[in-house]
Amino acid sequence: MKPLWIFILALLVWPLGLFAAPPEIRGLVQSGAVLLLDEEGNELLAYNPDQARVPASIIKLLTSQVMIDSLGLNYRGRTGFYLGPKGELGVMGYGDPFLVSEELALIAQKLKQAGHSHFNGLRLDASRFLAEPKSPGTVGSLNPYDALNGALVVNFNSLFVGRKKDGTPYSAEEVTPLTPIAQKKAMALKPGFADRINLTDQPAESLVYAAELITAIFKHEGINLGGPVSFGRLEGYQLIFEHRNSRALPEMLEGLLKYSNNYIANQLLLILGGEEKGWPADRQKALDAYKEALVKRFGPANGRWELEEASGISRQNRVTARFMAEVLLTLKDHHQLLSKHKKLGQVFEKSGTLTGVYNFAGYIQTQRGLRPFVIILEQGANNRDELLKILANWP
Repeated sequence: MKPLWIFILALLVWPLGLFAAPPEIRGLVQSGAVLLLDEEGNELLAYNPDQARVPASIIKLLTSQVMIDSLGLNYRGRTGFYLGPKGELGVMGYGDPFLVSEELALIAQKLKQAGHSHFNGLRLDASRFLAEPKSPGTVGSLNPYDALNGALVVNFNSLFVGRKKDGTPYSAEEVTPLTPIAQKKAMALKPGFADRINLTDQPAESLVYAAELITAIFKHEGINLGGPVSFGRLEGYQLIFEHRNSRALPEMLEGLLKYSNNYIANQLLLILGGEEKGWPADRQKALDAYKEALVKRFGPANGRWELEEASGISRQNRVTARFMAEVLLTLKDHHQLLSKHKKLGQVFEKSGTLTGVYNFAGYIQTQRGLRPFVIILEQGANNRDELLKILANWP
């Protein structure tokens, strides 16, 4: 029989995971946490599960659950279309993250079916967001993950453009015409290359591009937007209809999780603020609504989480592995929104990466169901793939 002090010591250190993780786990984790649950949600392996660390993009799992709880699976982004006092078309944005070229073509067809084929100008209203367009953690680069947020944004505030070998610019998306701004941006690329780039770091230029794209796509669909283009509130305009996006929330979340799209995450965050706290949305309303949803679902933070944005790009975000496991348990029915690991086909995973941060969270498919797992590393060595392989083969 083992001495009583051994059992007492085990109870004292069990929360730290010191006895639950074998040497091969501890040898790969210089600074971080690992947690594996069984198919019923019981802990199989725990190493530093209550240390709050930088989640990077695995926070998008939490954002997804908050949006499901707060907006609902049937939520669709909205955009209002109005008729002005002089026959102008007015467009009011509410932050629809999937206001893309294909959707604009559908809207044009809907307007035409309603008997509208000519307008005396175009006016865009982006006043439903009062937030700073740059989310915390963005650095203003040309990378699409640094795209500006806004109430009226098209194509994720990004461009997929290229230049032929002779230097001629072109749109690399068949459904997206090459507008003047897109042509100008494409000229920054080397001849013979195509790339998806951040549209701009200037909100005003983002709106000008939206106007160019709407005009070009509507013209292709047989709607003439002759007359001036202007920007501002739609005072004295009458609603024609409010368009709801053809994509419901699950499809938005699939884009968010599989492509780790920071823009979508922070658009949804601001939408949440507007829907829950009233329009116009701002970042404080959004964060208040987000945190209230977290407390309602998971209880008070109590050191388990600390958040300043919804995409994971900020290093000020913090979560514990045990808290992320709670999130995974609630999100279990939607595990197919995650990507399958390229080498471990039984693993559905969301990665999170910043310099010196290498994370995984998701599910391991077994014959008995799904095993949630969390790997959070804040260290120089990126050992998450080796750790995931160990977890995937855990008995």
